[in-house]
Amino acid sequence: MSHRAQWEYTAAAQTAAAGSTLVLYPLDLIKVRLMTMDGTAARHRNGVAPHMSSSSSLTAGSHGAVADVVGGTASWHRRRWFILSSCRSIIQIEGARGLFRGAGLSVASSTASWGIYTSLLQLQPAAKEGTSSTAQSFRVPDRAWRSPSAFAGWFAPLYVWSTLSWTTTAFMTTPLWLLKTRMQLEDGSQQGLRNHVRRAIAEANGNAFRALWRGFPAQLALCFPSALNVPIYMTTLAWLCRRSNASSDPSSQSRKEANGDSRAPPLAWQITASSAAAKFCVLLVSHPIMVLKVRIQDPTSSTGIVQYNNMRGALRTTLAREGVFGLYKGFAVGLAQSAPRNVLYFQLFEASLRLVSAFRSAPPERGGVAEKGNPPAPATVPD
Repeated sequence: MSHRAQWEYTAAAQTAAAGSTLVLYPLDLIKVRLMTMDGTAARHRNGVAPHMSSSSSLTAGSHGAVADVVGGTASWHRRRWFILSSCRSIIQIEGARGLFRGAGLSVASSTASWGIYTSLLQLQPAAKEGTSSTAQSFRVPDRAWRSPSAFAGWFAPLYVWSTLSWTTTAFMTTPLWLLKTRMQLEDGSQQGLRNHVRRAIAEANGNAFRALWRGFPAQLALCFPSALNVPIYMTTLAWLCRRSNASSDPSSQSRKEANGDSRAPPLAWQITASSAAAKFCVLLVSHPIMVLKVRIQDPTSSTGIVQYNNMRGALRTTLAREGVFGLYKGFAVGLAQSAPRNVLYFQLFEASLRLVSAFRSAPPERGGVAEKGNPPAPATVPD
Protein backbone atom coordinates (compact mmCIF):
# COMPACT_ATOMS: atom_id res chain seq x y z
CA MET A 1 0.00 0.00 0.00
CA SER A 2 1.50 3.34 -1.00
CA HIS A 3 1.96 6.40 1.16
CA ARG A 4 -0.73 8.17 -0.82
CA ALA A 5 -3.16 5.33 -0.16
CA GLN A 6 -2.58 5.73 3.58
CA TRP A 7 -3.46 9.39 3.31
CA GLU A 8 -6.60 8.50 1.37
CA TYR A 9 -7.77 6.14 4.10
CA THR A 10 -7.31 8.84 6.74
CA ALA A 11 -9.12 11.46 4.67
CA ALA A 12 -11.99 9.05 3.98
CA ALA A 13 -12.28 8.28 7.70
CA GLN A 14 -12.41 11.97 8.62
CA THR A 15 -15.00 12.72 5.94
CA ALA A 16 -17.18 9.85 7.12
CA ALA A 17 -16.82 10.88 10.77
CA ALA A 18 -17.85 14.47 10.10
CA GLY A 19 -20.88 13.53 8.00
CA SER A 20 -22.22 10.76 10.23
CA THR A 21 -21.78 12.82 13.41
CA LEU A 22 -23.62 15.86 12.07
CA VAL A 23 -26.58 13.98 10.58
CA LEU A 24 -27.48 12.15 13.81
CA TYR A 25 -26.32 14.77 16.28
CA PRO A 26 -29.76 15.60 17.81
CA LEU A 27 -30.09 11.99 18.99
CA ASP A 28 -26.65 12.17 20.54
CA LEU A 29 -27.63 15.30 22.46
CA ILE A 30 -30.80 13.65 23.84
CA LYS A 31 -28.80 10.52 24.74
CA VAL A 32 -26.19 12.46 26.71
CA ARG A 33 -28.82 14.45 28.60
CA LEU A 34 -30.72 11.29 29.45
CA MET A 35 -27.56 9.57 30.69
CA THR A 36 -26.98 12.23 33.34
CA MET A 37 -30.48 12.10 34.82
CA ASP A 38 -30.32 10.37 38.18
CA GLY A 39 -33.49 11.71 39.78
CA THR A 40 -31.92 14.74 41.43
CA ALA A 41 -33.35 18.16 40.70
CA ALA A 42 -29.97 19.53 39.66
CA ARG A 43 -29.74 17.09 36.78
CA HIS A 44 -33.08 17.51 35.06
CA ARG A 45 -32.41 18.48 31.47
CA ASN A 46 -34.34 20.40 28.84
CA GLY A 47 -36.16 18.09 26.47
CA VAL A 48 -35.88 15.08 28.81
CA ALA A 49 -37.15 15.91 32.28
CA PRO A 50 -40.56 17.25 31.14
CA HIS A 51 -41.43 13.83 29.75
CA MET A 52 -40.80 11.89 32.96
CA SER A 53 -44.13 11.35 34.64
CA SER A 54 -44.44 11.25 38.42
CA SER A 55 -44.82 7.49 38.28
CA SER A 56 -41.59 7.08 36.38
CA SER A 57 -39.40 9.70 38.01
CA LEU A 58 -35.92 8.40 38.49
CA THR A 59 -35.73 8.32 42.24
CA ALA A 60 -33.74 5.95 44.38
CA GLY A 61 -35.01 2.44 44.05
CA SER A 62 -37.13 3.04 40.94
CA HIS A 63 -35.43 0.24 39.04
CA GLY A 64 -38.57 -0.64 37.11
CA ALA A 65 -38.92 2.90 35.83
CA VAL A 66 -35.30 2.96 34.78
CA ALA A 67 -35.69 -0.32 32.93
CA ASP A 68 -38.73 1.12 31.17
CA VAL A 69 -36.80 4.15 29.99
CA VAL A 70 -33.82 2.08 28.92
CA GLY A 71 -36.06 -0.07 26.80
CA GLY A 72 -36.39 -3.26 28.78
CA THR A 73 -40.18 -3.07 29.01
CA ALA A 74 -41.04 -0.07 26.85
CA SER A 75 -42.41 -0.63 23.36
CA TRP A 76 -40.65 0.79 20.32
CA HIS A 77 -43.65 3.08 19.75
CA ARG A 78 -43.18 4.60 23.19
CA ARG A 79 -39.44 5.06 22.75
CA ARG A 80 -39.99 6.64 19.33
CA TRP A 81 -42.55 9.04 20.80
CA PHE A 82 -40.12 9.89 23.59
CA ILE A 83 -37.44 10.87 21.05
CA LEU A 84 -39.83 12.94 18.95
CA SER A 85 -41.38 14.70 21.93
CA SER A 86 -37.91 15.42 23.36
CA CYS A 87 -36.89 17.08 20.10
CA ARG A 88 -40.06 19.15 20.11
CA SER A 89 -39.53 20.20 23.72
CA ILE A 90 -35.93 21.27 23.07
CA ILE A 91 -37.07 23.33 20.08
CA GLN A 92 -39.75 25.02 22.18
CA ILE A 93 -37.36 25.87 25.04
CA GLU A 94 -34.06 26.51 23.24
CA GLY A 95 -35.06 26.96 19.62
CA ALA A 96 -34.08 24.80 16.65
CA ARG A 97 -30.42 25.57 17.32
CA GLY A 98 -30.77 23.82 20.67
CA LEU A 99 -30.82 20.45 18.90
CA PHE A 100 -27.34 21.20 17.57
CA ARG A 101 -25.85 22.72 20.70
CA GLY A 102 -22.17 21.77 20.61
CA ALA A 103 -22.46 20.16 17.17
CA GLY A 104 -19.43 21.99 15.77
CA LEU A 105 -17.20 20.76 18.57
CA SER A 106 -18.63 17.25 18.28
CA VAL A 107 -17.83 17.15 14.54
CA ALA A 108 -14.32 18.44 15.25
CA SER A 109 -13.82 15.82 17.98
CA SER A 110 -14.99 12.95 15.79
CA THR A 111 -12.96 14.13 12.80
CA ALA A 112 -9.80 14.45 14.87
CA SER A 113 -10.34 11.13 16.67
CA TRP A 114 -10.98 9.06 13.55
CA GLY A 115 -8.15 10.78 11.71
CA ILE A 116 -5.62 9.97 14.43
CA TYR A 117 -6.96 6.45 14.95
CA THR A 118 -6.97 5.53 11.26
CA SER A 119 -3.48 6.91 10.74
CA LEU A 120 -2.14 4.87 13.65
CA LEU A 121 -4.07 1.73 12.70
CA GLN A 122 -2.44 1.62 9.27
CA LEU A 123 0.96 1.23 10.90
CA GLN A 124 -0.03 -2.25 12.06
CA PRO A 125 1.06 -5.07 9.68
CA ALA A 126 -2.23 -6.97 10.08
CA ALA A 127 -4.13 -3.91 8.86
CA LYS A 128 -1.70 -3.25 6.01
CA GLU A 129 -1.87 -6.85 4.82
CA GLY A 130 -5.56 -6.60 4.06
CA THR A 131 -5.33 -3.38 2.05
CA SER A 132 -4.33 -2.48 -1.44
CA SER A 133 -4.59 0.50 -3.75
CA THR A 134 -7.51 -1.14 -5.54
CA ALA A 135 -9.42 -2.56 -2.59
CA GLN A 136 -12.20 -0.35 -1.30
CA SER A 137 -11.42 -0.70 2.40
CA PHE A 138 -9.47 -2.76 4.89
CA ARG A 139 -9.75 -6.45 4.12
CA VAL A 140 -9.13 -9.68 5.99
CA PRO A 141 -6.25 -11.55 4.28
CA ASP A 142 -7.08 -14.92 2.77
CA ARG A 143 -4.65 -16.73 5.05
CA ALA A 144 -6.75 -15.77 8.09
CA TRP A 145 -9.57 -18.07 6.94
CA ARG A 146 -7.46 -21.21 6.74
CA SER A 147 -8.03 -22.23 10.37
CA PRO A 148 -9.26 -20.82 13.68
CA SER A 149 -5.70 -20.43 14.89
CA ALA A 150 -4.75 -18.53 11.74
CA PHE A 151 -7.71 -16.21 12.24
CA ALA A 152 -6.78 -15.64 15.89
CA GLY A 153 -3.21 -14.94 14.80
CA TRP A 154 -4.50 -12.17 12.55
CA PHE A 155 -7.29 -10.80 14.76
CA ALA A 156 -5.44 -10.60 18.10
CA PRO A 157 -2.55 -8.36 16.97
CA LEU A 158 -5.00 -6.14 15.09
CA TYR A 159 -7.18 -5.73 18.19
CA VAL A 160 -4.17 -4.96 20.39
CA TRP A 161 -2.93 -2.33 17.97
CA SER A 162 -6.45 -0.94 17.57
CA THR A 163 -6.63 -0.58 21.36
CA LEU A 164 -3.28 1.21 21.47
CA SER A 165 -4.40 3.48 18.66
CA TRP A 166 -7.59 4.42 20.50
CA THR A 167 -5.62 4.91 23.73
CA THR A 168 -3.34 7.43 22.06
CA THR A 169 -6.34 9.08 20.44
CA ALA A 170 -8.19 9.27 23.77
CA PHE A 171 -5.32 11.09 25.49
CA MET A 172 -5.08 13.63 22.67
CA THR A 173 -8.82 14.30 22.32
CA THR A 174 -10.25 14.01 25.86
CA PRO A 175 -10.43 17.82 26.29
CA LEU A 176 -12.53 18.06 23.13
CA TRP A 177 -14.95 15.38 24.29
CA LEU A 178 -15.22 16.94 27.76
CA LEU A 179 -16.09 20.36 26.35
CA LYS A 180 -18.53 18.77 23.90
CA THR A 181 -20.35 17.05 26.78
CA ARG A 182 -20.50 20.25 28.81
CA MET A 183 -21.92 22.19 25.88
CA GLN A 184 -24.62 19.56 25.35
CA LEU A 185 -25.67 19.79 29.00
CA GLU A 186 -25.63 23.57 29.33
CA ASP A 187 -28.81 25.49 30.08
CA GLY A 188 -27.90 28.43 27.87
CA SER A 189 -26.21 30.58 30.52
CA GLN A 190 -22.68 29.36 29.67
CA GLN A 191 -22.79 29.62 25.90
CA GLY A 192 -19.47 29.77 24.09
CA LEU A 193 -16.49 27.47 24.11
CA ARG A 194 -14.27 29.96 25.91
CA ASN A 195 -16.73 30.27 28.80
CA HIS A 196 -16.81 26.50 29.23
CA VAL A 197 -13.00 26.30 29.30
CA ARG A 198 -12.80 29.05 31.92
CA ARG A 199 -15.50 27.48 34.07
CA ALA A 200 -13.92 24.03 33.90
CA ILE A 201 -10.51 25.39 34.94
CA ALA A 202 -12.09 27.43 37.74
CA GLU A 203 -13.83 24.32 39.08
CA ALA A 204 -10.44 22.55 39.18
CA ASN A 205 -8.89 25.42 41.19
CA GLY A 206 -6.90 26.66 38.23
CA ASN A 207 -5.37 23.29 37.29
CA ALA A 208 -5.89 23.24 33.52
CA PHE A 209 -4.69 19.65 33.00
CA ARG A 210 -6.92 18.29 35.76
CA ALA A 211 -9.85 20.30 34.40
CA LEU A 212 -9.59 19.42 30.71
CA TRP A 213 -8.66 15.76 31.22
CA ARG A 214 -11.45 15.14 33.70
CA GLY A 215 -12.97 11.71 33.03
CA PHE A 216 -9.87 10.45 31.21
CA PRO A 217 -9.89 7.05 33.04
CA ALA A 218 -13.41 6.45 31.73
CA GLN A 219 -12.36 7.66 28.28
CA LEU A 220 -9.44 5.24 28.48
CA ALA A 221 -11.73 2.36 29.48
CA LEU A 222 -13.87 3.08 26.42
CA CYS A 223 -10.89 2.27 24.21
CA PHE A 224 -11.12 -1.47 24.90
CA PRO A 225 -14.65 -2.03 23.52
CA SER A 226 -14.28 0.70 20.89
CA ALA A 227 -11.18 -1.03 19.53
CA LEU A 228 -13.39 -3.96 18.48
CA ASN A 229 -15.47 -1.86 16.09
CA VAL A 230 -13.19 -1.89 13.04
CA PRO A 231 -11.91 -5.49 13.49
CA ILE A 232 -15.47 -6.84 13.86
CA TYR A 233 -16.59 -4.78 10.88
CA MET A 234 -13.68 -6.07 8.78
CA THR A 235 -14.35 -9.68 9.80
CA THR A 236 -18.11 -9.57 9.22
CA LEU A 237 -17.77 -7.77 5.91
CA ALA A 238 -15.11 -10.21 4.68
CA TRP A 239 -17.28 -13.18 5.68
CA LEU A 240 -20.30 -11.78 3.84
CA CYS A 241 -18.21 -11.01 0.76
CA ARG A 242 -16.70 -14.49 0.73
CA ARG A 243 -20.15 -16.05 0.90
CA SER A 244 -21.35 -13.82 -1.91
CA ASN A 245 -18.31 -14.56 -4.07
CA ALA A 246 -18.67 -18.29 -3.46
CA SER A 247 -22.35 -18.23 -4.43
CA SER A 248 -23.75 -18.19 -7.93
CA ASP A 249 -24.21 -14.42 -7.86
CA PRO A 250 -23.93 -13.39 -11.56
CA SER A 251 -22.82 -9.87 -10.66
CA SER A 252 -19.92 -11.07 -8.51
CA GLN A 253 -17.52 -11.74 -11.39
CA SER A 254 -18.37 -8.47 -13.12
CA ARG A 255 -17.75 -6.54 -9.92
CA LYS A 256 -14.40 -8.29 -9.51
CA GLU A 257 -13.37 -7.32 -13.03
CA ALA A 258 -14.54 -3.74 -12.57
CA ASN A 259 -12.64 -3.50 -9.33
CA GLY A 260 -9.45 -4.88 -10.84
CA ASP A 261 -9.02 -7.17 -7.86
CA SER A 262 -9.56 -10.83 -7.06
CA ARG A 263 -12.27 -9.73 -4.64
CA ALA A 264 -15.41 -7.84 -5.57
CA PRO A 265 -16.10 -4.56 -3.76
CA PRO A 266 -18.70 -4.83 -1.00
CA LEU A 267 -22.36 -4.16 -1.65
CA ALA A 268 -24.36 -1.59 0.29
CA TRP A 269 -26.31 -4.20 2.25
CA GLN A 270 -23.08 -5.97 3.24
CA ILE A 271 -21.61 -2.74 4.59
CA THR A 272 -24.85 -1.98 6.43
CA ALA A 273 -25.11 -5.40 8.05
CA SER A 274 -21.44 -5.49 9.03
CA SER A 275 -21.34 -2.00 10.55
CA ALA A 276 -24.63 -2.47 12.42
CA ALA A 277 -23.48 -5.80 13.88
CA ALA A 278 -20.14 -4.33 14.93
CA LYS A 279 -21.70 -1.35 16.68
CA PHE A 280 -24.30 -3.43 18.52
CA CYS A 281 -21.59 -5.69 19.94
CA VAL A 282 -19.50 -2.71 20.99
CA LEU A 283 -22.43 -0.78 22.48
CA LEU A 284 -23.38 -3.60 24.85
CA VAL A 285 -20.03 -3.17 26.59
CA SER A 286 -19.29 0.51 26.02
CA HIS A 287 -22.63 2.05 27.03
CA PRO A 288 -22.19 1.61 30.82
CA ILE A 289 -18.72 3.17 30.58
CA MET A 290 -20.15 6.04 28.55
CA VAL A 291 -22.78 6.67 31.23
CA LEU A 292 -20.08 6.93 33.88
CA LYS A 293 -17.92 9.17 31.71
CA VAL A 294 -20.75 11.58 30.94
CA ARG A 295 -21.75 11.81 34.60
CA ILE A 296 -18.16 12.55 35.64
CA GLN A 297 -17.81 15.24 32.96
CA ASP A 298 -21.18 16.79 33.80
CA PRO A 299 -20.71 20.39 35.08
CA THR A 300 -22.94 19.47 38.05
CA SER A 301 -20.99 16.31 38.92
CA SER A 302 -19.50 17.86 42.10
CA THR A 303 -22.62 19.65 43.32
CA GLY A 304 -25.48 18.48 45.53
CA ILE A 305 -25.74 15.43 47.73
CA VAL A 306 -25.17 12.97 44.88
CA GLN A 307 -21.76 13.49 43.28
CA TYR A 308 -19.70 11.75 40.59
CA ASN A 309 -16.08 12.73 41.15
CA ASN A 310 -14.29 9.66 39.78
CA MET A 311 -15.01 6.43 37.96
CA ARG A 312 -15.10 4.18 41.01
CA GLY A 313 -17.34 6.55 42.94
CA ALA A 314 -19.64 7.06 39.96
CA LEU A 315 -19.99 3.30 39.52
CA ARG A 316 -20.72 2.74 43.19
CA THR A 317 -23.26 5.57 43.36
CA THR A 318 -25.07 4.54 40.18
CA LEU A 319 -25.39 0.91 41.25
CA ALA A 320 -26.55 1.86 44.75
CA ARG A 321 -29.23 4.30 43.58
CA GLU A 322 -30.40 2.86 40.25
CA GLY A 323 -29.11 -0.69 40.04
CA VAL A 324 -27.58 -2.27 36.96
CA PHE A 325 -30.23 -0.69 34.76
CA GLY A 326 -28.81 2.71 35.68
CA LEU A 327 -25.67 1.84 33.74
CA TYR A 328 -27.81 1.38 30.63
CA LYS A 329 -29.66 4.68 31.00
CA GLY A 330 -30.49 5.91 27.51
CA PHE A 331 -29.51 2.64 25.82
CA ALA A 332 -32.52 2.69 23.47
CA VAL A 333 -31.76 6.23 22.35
CA GLY A 334 -28.07 5.36 22.17
CA LEU A 335 -28.79 2.39 19.93
CA ALA A 336 -31.08 4.52 17.75
CA GLN A 337 -28.19 6.98 17.34
CA SER A 338 -25.05 4.83 17.39
CA ALA A 339 -26.07 1.99 15.08
CA PRO A 340 -27.29 4.22 12.20
CA ARG A 341 -24.29 6.49 12.73
CA ASN A 342 -21.90 3.56 12.41
CA VAL A 343 -23.72 2.37 9.29
CA LEU A 344 -23.58 5.86 7.79
CA TYR A 345 -19.92 6.19 8.76
CA PHE A 346 -18.81 3.05 6.94
CA GLN A 347 -21.06 3.79 3.96
CA LEU A 348 -19.44 7.22 3.62
CA PHE A 349 -16.03 5.70 4.24
CA GLU A 350 -16.42 3.15 1.44
CA ALA A 351 -18.02 5.74 -0.88
CA SER A 352 -15.15 8.19 -0.30
CA LEU A 353 -12.59 5.52 -1.18
CA ARG A 354 -14.53 4.56 -4.31
CA LEU A 355 -14.64 8.22 -5.32
CA VAL A 356 -10.89 8.63 -4.85
CA SER A 357 -10.23 5.37 -6.71
CA ALA A 358 -12.40 6.47 -9.63
CA PHE A 359 -10.69 9.85 -9.75
CA ARG A 360 -7.22 8.29 -9.75
CA SER A 361 -8.11 5.79 -12.49
CA ALA A 362 -9.77 8.38 -14.74
CA PRO A 363 -8.26 8.71 -18.27
CA PRO A 364 -5.76 11.55 -18.67
CA GLU A 365 -7.13 14.78 -20.06
CA ARG A 366 -5.45 17.73 -21.72
CA GLY A 367 -6.71 21.20 -20.96
CA GLY A 368 -9.68 19.81 -19.08
CA VAL A 369 -10.95 17.96 -22.21
CA ALA A 370 -9.98 14.45 -23.27
CA GLU A 371 -8.03 14.20 -26.50
CA LYS A 372 -10.20 13.44 -29.50
CA GLY A 373 -9.31 10.70 -31.89
CA ASN A 374 -7.17 8.84 -29.37
CA PRO A 375 -8.54 6.22 -27.01
CA PRO A 376 -7.94 6.89 -23.32
CA ALA A 377 -4.87 5.33 -21.82
CA PRO A 378 -5.61 2.33 -19.61
CA ALA A 379 -5.82 3.13 -15.92
CA THR A 380 -2.84 1.99 -13.92
CA VAL A 381 -2.53 1.22 -10.27
CA PRO A 382 0.26 3.17 -8.57
CA ASP A 383 2.83 1.28 -6.56
